[in-house]
Amino acid sequence: MKKSDLTSVEIRDLLDVYKRQLNVLDYQVKEVKAQMKGLQDELKGVITAEREEAKKQAAKEKAAESKKKKKAKEKAKAEKKTAKTKGTGRRGRPPKAKAPEAAPQETAAEKPAPKPKPTKKAAATDKKKPGPTGKLSEWDLFMMNSLKKKKKVLINSELLALAQKKVDKEGLNMSSAQVKSKVAATLQKLTAKKDELKKVKYAGRGFAYALKEWLDEDGNLDEKYIR
Repeated sequence: MKKSDLTSVEIRDLLDVYKRQLNVLDYQVKEVKAQMKGLQDELKGVITAEREEAKKQAAKEKAAESKKKKKAKEKAKAEKKTAKTKGTGRRGRPPKAKAPEAAPQETAAEKPAPKPKPTKKAAATDKKKPGPTGKLSEWDLFMMNSLKKKKKVLINSELLALAQKKVDKEGLNMSSAQVKSKVAATLQKLTAKKDELKKVKYAGRGFAYALKEWLDEDGNLDEKYIR
């Protein structure tokens, strides 16, 4: 190294500057490592939540399919039994001259047949009860209301921070990992299943979440909600 013309004081000052720069760089490295660890933990929670949600969805679909098949089987059995009963009634009808009282009895037996109709109407009424919006959970509504209050798109870490505040404020018995898992599952449900939220691009890495009414027909986000 070429010898400099610096004095001992200047050299010490320069060494102090380099040391401070090294300390800053060391702090930045630690900060980046901490952020990476946090993201890795978050990723694990999201993956776990997605898998659990997928299992629950598969179980629900399987149960619904099984229930549907069971109802179809019971309906076919009932129709077969009804047809058999009516057929027996026609073949077994006695002549009017020999047994005139048999006709009223058969007529009375045939009258109850239309009774299943009210059941079908009741079932139809049940189907018309509130749809998906009426089935939103407390956490679903919390996520949607958080976006409405902020009046802008939010990223996962911001929604997670709001959820942690909710847990702390209400004294809920949930660990950080459970909160992460709950947030991930709720966002997955609202975007993939309920279609109440939309994923949109933003200036940073990844994507943000927006209410579906904030987007136009072409899927473009209204400028007033952009971060």
